[in-house]
Amino acid sequence: MANRRLLTGDRPTGKLHLGHYVGSLENRVRLQEEYDCSFLIADYQALGDHLGDIEGIRRSVLDVAMDWLAVGLDPERSTFLVQSYVPEHAELAMLLGMLTPLGMLQRNPTLKAERAQIEAKQKLPSRPGQAVYLARIKVMSTYKDLTDALPAR
Repeated sequence: MANRRLLTGDRPTGKLHLGHYVGSLENRVRLQEEYDCSFLIADYQALGDHLGDIEGIRRSVLDVAMDWLAVGLDPERSTFLVQSYVPEHAELAMLLGMLTPLGMLQRNPTLKAERAQIEAKQKLPSRPGQAVYLARIKVMSTYKDLTDALPAR
């Protein structure tokens, strides 16, 4: 019987720290023995709240991969993925974004929290369409803009 599959990952927003190790990395090392694991470096998702630090995202992609190797994640037993290197991810996100109603996005707890953070920084209410904007930043943009902004393949 084939192992069950597991997909998890990190947003490359800086170097990983002890909290990452205790909170998830230590467990991932163990889980790669029991599951067919795929570990995702979610660089598109990092754009949502780090758009002003594209260079930092670029550096952090490699930092995250090196940290994974340092703690014992094994690319011979698991798959390492960089989100921006899988064009089907953005294609699917675009299709889902076109089918997702605004009301559903506005009820999403993650987007609600991000909207609250933006409102707190701006000290003004966000625009009504901002939930859609936040969702699209999270999962899609034009290929040219993202390809130019993210690490070279």
